[in-house]
Amino acid sequence: MTDAATPGSALDQLPKSFEPAPIEARWYPLWESRGYFANRPAPGTDAAGTASAQPASDTAYCIQLPPPNVTGTLHMGHAFQQTLMDTLIRYHRMLGKDTNWVVGSDHAGIATQIVVERQLAAEGKSRYDLPREQFIERVWSWKNESGGAISKQMRRLGDSANWEYADSLGTHSGYFTMDPKLSTAVAEVFVRLYEAGLIYRGKRLVNWDPHFETAISDLEVENREVDGVGVQLTNLDKVLYPATGTTKAEVIDYFQAIAPFALPHLRDRPLTRKRWPNGVDKTAFFEKRLPSHAPAWIRRGSQFHSDGESQYPVIENAAGMVWLGQQAALELHVPQWAFVPDGADPDRPEVPGPPNRLVLDLDPGPDVTLDDCAALALRIRELLAAMDMEGYPVTSGSKGLHVYAPLPGGISANGARTVAHAIASQLEAESPELVTASMAKVQRGGRVFVDWSQNSASKTTVAPYSLRGRDHPWVAAPRTWDELAQPGLRQLEFGEVLARARSDGDLLAGLAAPSAPPPEPVDLGEYRA
Repeated sequence: MTDAATPGSALDQLPKSFEPAPIEARWYPLWESRGYFANRPAPGTDAAGTASAQPASDTAYCIQLPPPNVTGTLHMGHAFQQTLMDTLIRYHRMLGKDTNWVVGSDHAGIATQIVVERQLAAEGKSRYDLPREQFIERVWSWKNESGGAISKQMRRLGDSANWEYADSLGTHSGYFTMDPKLSTAVAEVFVRLYEAGLIYRGKRLVNWDPHFETAISDLEVENREVDGVGVQLTNLDKVLYPATGTTKAEVIDYFQAIAPFALPHLRDRPLTRKRWPNGVDKTAFFEKRLPSHAPAWIRRGSQFHSDGESQYPVIENAAGMVWLGQQAALELHVPQWAFVPDGADPDRPEVPGPPNRLVLDLDPGPDVTLDDCAALALRIRELLAAMDMEGYPVTSGSKGLHVYAPLPGGISANGARTVAHAIASQLEAESPELVTASMAKVQRGGRVFVDWSQNSASKTTVAPYSLRGRDHPWVAAPRTWDELAQPGLRQLEFGEVLARARSDGDLLAGLAAPSAPPPEPVDLGEYRA
């Protein structure tokens, strides 16, 4: 008798563990090639599958697969769902019914676009660098390359789906929602629903993405609760500062963390935003008016311009700061005045009030260093002290410095501008080789322009703690006078500014404090000697 376990026997060749891959690779293609799962008319129906005697419910059974994203892959939940559908379709097929498991995939437009835009970014491009036709071609190319993952997984599961439905490429991967036939069907259905008055046409909640300029699903949105307010965040991995790799998520986190220190300098002031939705290496734009789709919980403040009334956002909480980060509003610009109650009619909306702070913007020309600006700021501090005013320095996060001082009540914007202009003129008279108070740009070469005009009611200055749209995530950073007295002054990045604020508090706390009673009038002329 031959021992079945002797070397060379069949049992000796069996693998030690079950390996399904060779079985799947052999049998499923065979089943599919023989049309075992295709839609075939059941007995009692004609060639078109129409029941000749029995009701259709007795002879036919169909399942429409909820189309998964073409960009995705199946997880365990999907596998369980596919198994249930496969069980049902096999059961009814064994009953002799005309069965049809209709499969396909959804175009997943936003997810697909994100992938393609990342590919373009790796090439140093954006979708705006390509004509529309070329961008669409790139999207289709990527879909054709990676869009069949789920159909392959379903085949490995042994799902008895009807793969005779082919997409536009004839790859037998099921229907695809962007195929011309399906697109036409969708358009026809929606037109009919619209004409029948069955489509809801009122206001509805959507997730509007300002980067992609479209509505997106909840799956692509992070809902962050900030101080009891929900803020929707998208595209958190978008790089806004390519030189440092700083992402939109990091910008939002900074705005939220710095809010306790920044808000006192934004409170009650209309905010103009400078936005870089595609990063600081791309085009930016100023936004003054509050868009109609802005959250209702953001406070509004009205200003009247030559073209009518405009509503501005007034940021007063951390949720508002997070919303600004979501908008990629890196630079926050505010005037030196704040909204105040209308004294004539307390029931009316607030109105622009008088300025409560003075600002001098030290803008260095070519070959002028930040240390040169610091030396000039120290002199401004002396002039302010002579008027019983305390100065607060801020490195601008761009090239120069800002020097602020709180203003007593009762001074108009024109009055504040006059004081600032007088200080600038005094500095120019003292050091004409270093300083200019002239607005003419031709006068700024090799000198510091002391910009006094930002005290006008119509002008704004980048707010303390605001980011700047430069190569690096520099910040309009409060500084100490001791720092300005030391050589080697530089601009600070957002991480440094946040660490300093947490350690030292707000160095500009006195600037945001209520104004002191007006001092005695001061004649600037006696300080010009």
